[in-house]
Amino acid sequence: MLSGLDEPAVITGSAAVEVTGVSCDSRTTAPGDLFVAIAGTTTHGARFAADAVARGAVAGATADALAWPVPVVR
Repeated sequence: MLSGLDEPAVITGSAAVEVTGVSCDSRTTAPGDLFVAIAGTTTHGARFAADAVARGAVAGATADALAWPVPVVR
């Protein structure tokens, strides 16, 4: 999944999680999802990481170095 990236991905936390879906909207995040935190024009998706985790996200993806309670791909 991470092959072909220009820069190597950095994984913080255990990479041994099973991701069953992908979401960039914490309101629609389902159990097993990878939550992708995207920087928007007025806010950063990382503000909603806790909500995504509460809804069942098992991992996150972001360009920023953030401390999340689940594994993060950066």
